[in-house]
Amino acid sequence: MVYYLGRDVKAYIANESSDSTGTYVHDTTLAIQSAGTGATKFAGARSAPMDSACQVTDMTGIDVGLGATDEDVAYIGQRTALKAEIKKETTVSITKKKGNAVWSTIWNGDGTNTLRWGHYGDIGAGSDANVYSGLEKPTTEYGYRLHVQLKSGTEILCIQNCTITSYSVSVNADGITEETIEFTSHVTPRIVAAAYTTVTGSTEL
Repeated sequence: MVYYLGRDVKAYIANESSDSTGTYVHDTTLAIQSAGTGATKFAGARSAPMDSACQVTDMTGIDVGLGATDEDVAYIGQRTALKAEIKKETTVSITKKKGNAVWSTIWNGDGTNTLRWGHYGDIGAGSDANVYSGLEKPTTEYGYRLHVQLKSGTEILCIQNCTITSYSVSVNADGITEETIEFTSHVTPRIVAAAYTTVTGSTEL
C-alpha cells in the first residue's frame, strides 16, 4: 500500500462504457445524467480517460493498495499446504476537499440512479436506463477506469473495471470538510506511459 499527497499525483476517473460520453451530476437538481449542461462531471469517457475534465480537483491524498486474494488448499498426507492465487485485488482511496455534492450523489443516488457500478450507455435525468444495479455478472464495460499519474514522471497506473465500495465525509479541527471515495478492482492493474483506452479483455475479468 502506498500513500501520495494530492500535490504529488494526478487522478482521473472515466467510465468503462464505450457508449458513454461521461457521467455528470446536475448542479441544481443533483440528477445524475450524461449531458453536461449545468452539471459537474464525475467521470469521463473511456475514449478520453485523461481529459482535463476527468481530473479530480482539490485532491489532498490518494491511497493505493495492490494485493491478491489467496486460497489455502490442503491435501491428505501432505504437510505443506498449497497457496493458490484466486484473483487480484486493487483498492484506491481518493480524498479531496468537499466543494459540491457530486460524490455523495453518485454514492447515495439521486432518487432514481445509484452509480456505484457505473453504466453501459447514456442516461437521462430521472431515468434508470443503462445503469448497472450491482447484481449483474461483471462485463468488460463494467465500472470505472482510474489513471493515477506521478506529476514528476511519465509513469501512469491504470486500474480497470473499478466499482465504488465506500464513501465517507470527515471534518477536521480546522473545520475543513473532506470526502473520501474508495474504488476496488479485481483486474490486474497496468503501468502505462499514456492514457490507456483499450477495452478490458474478457479473460481479464
